[in-house]
Amino acid sequence: MKEENIYSHRNGLIVLRHKLPDIYSEILEVLNFEDETELITLTEKWLRNSKTNKSSSPIYNQIIESRFIKLGWLNKPKIFADESYRSWKLDFGKQNKAAVEVAFNNSSYFPHILAKLEISAEKLHQIEKDIKAEVGILIVASKELKKSQNFDDSCATFKDVIRYLNAYDNMLTRPIVLFAIDAPKVFKIKDNESEQKAQDEAGVPKKDRVDRASIIYI
Repeated sequence: MKEENIYSHRNGLIVLRHKLPDIYSEILEVLNFEDETELITLTEKWLRNSKTNKSSSPIYNQIIESRFIKLGWLNKPKIFADESYRSWKLDFGKQNKAAVEVAFNNSSYFPHILAKLEISAEKLHQIEKDIKAEVGILIVASKELKKSQNFDDSCATFKDVIRYLNAYDNMLTRPIVLFAIDAPKVFKIKDNESEQKAQDEAGVPKKDRVDRASIIYI
């Protein structure tokens, strides 16, 4: 993980490195995509599976989820003990250590995502919490990943989220660390939308049209 792809809010990185080194090590393990074999295999299958699949974002989510679970992290833990708030969940968590959100989302979702991390790491809250964390972890796409892997135009990237953290600085009082995943080194995704539309206008049967997107090796 490149240093420039990590952003520390409220000394979050200091907390990770010095108070929770085991958690920091596991985060780096989860986000290590140096070996792109699995990523390529799953992405190729995903793009072939439907004429509408266009990016690898679901594959990144799938791999990240599998790695966190393998390391013993809680999957979709509730933030609050009160069942009336059962829909308030994190993506992953480790009790008394870290709360994690993986967000390849539209920018409009980030205020709520950041609020969930803040609440999870608060020492006291008027509603009894089901999970407590020392630090919030937010995993997003770099600008390069978004472009290379044909993510939605509305997907917020690393620098977009830093702007949110700066804007909400006085409201986000707990430590948060932002990690950005970099683009693959050996492949990118070609968007075939215009070719698909041309084939549609020409009357080419759906089954014979090009896939919505395809892998190109760099």
